[in-house]
Amino acid sequence: MASVLVAPEWWWLESGSSSDLVIADNQITDCRATAIEVVARGGTGALAPSGAHKNIVIRNNTILNSPLPNIYVTSTDKLMISGNQFKPLDPSLSRFRWGQNKPTAIVTEACSRAEVQPEGNNTP
Repeated sequence: MASVLVAPEWWWLESGSSSDLVIADNQITDCRATAIEVVARGGTGALAPSGAHKNIVIRNNTILNSPLPNIYVTSTDKLMISGNQFKPLDPSLSRFRWGQNKPTAIVTEACSRAEVQPEGNNTP
C-alpha cells in the first residue's frame, strides 16, 4: 500500500475526496508501492474526472528506494508538485506497465491546472 494515500473509499464510505491539502517534508524509504498516491475512482473503478480532489500541494518530500512512479495523482483540479527528491528502485520493479513509455517518478492522470516540477536532477 502507498505510504501516503489520499482517496475516497466507496465500499465502507469511510472517506470522501480531499481539498486544500498539503503533503510536505516527508522522508519515505523502502516503500513497496507508490510512495505518495492521491487518487479518485468511482464506484465502477473508473477514474473520477478532474475536480474530485481540489487544491493539492505535494512538495519537498524525499522518496528513496521505492518503485516508480514515486508520486501518482489523479482527478485533481489545481495541483502543485515541486521540490521533491527521488532515488527510485529499478524501473523493472514498477507496478505500472510502461510499454514504450519511459518510467517517470511522477505520473498524473485526469488533472487540470497542474504545475509539476521537471524530472531532471531529482536524486538526493
